[in-house]
Amino acid sequence: MFDRVIPKFREVLILEELEPERCRDALKTLNELVCQPEILDKMIDYDLLQIAANLLRHPAWEVREQAALLLAAFALSKRAREIFGFAFPMLMELLEDETLQVREAVALTFEKLSVNDDGCLRMV
Repeated sequence: MFDRVIPKFREVLILEELEPERCRDALKTLNELVCQPEILDKMIDYDLLQIAANLLRHPAWEVREQAALLLAAFALSKRAREIFGFAFPMLMELLEDETLQVREAVALTFEKLSVNDDGCLRMV
């Protein structure tokens, strides 16, 4: 089942004209699915880590929040942490986001990165 679901979410999330509510809902669904390691690996295979990082710049705060929460889930994966570098500049910017929920989601991402030695090394 997930062999079809993850690519469909990828297709949806890269649409530029996607309404913010649909983008947010797609990210929420991915956040619910990411707790399973095999699904997380599939998400990495389909570049969802990069897509989520790009969505950190979305104008809608709920999309930025959900993208940061998805990155927090990726932060627990060694494989994901190895390719996490491109997300740091955007995450750093969002530490000063105008919306508290976004700042909290970004802080959670950094907290989860800090649990592992290699995550800490990547942050500094």
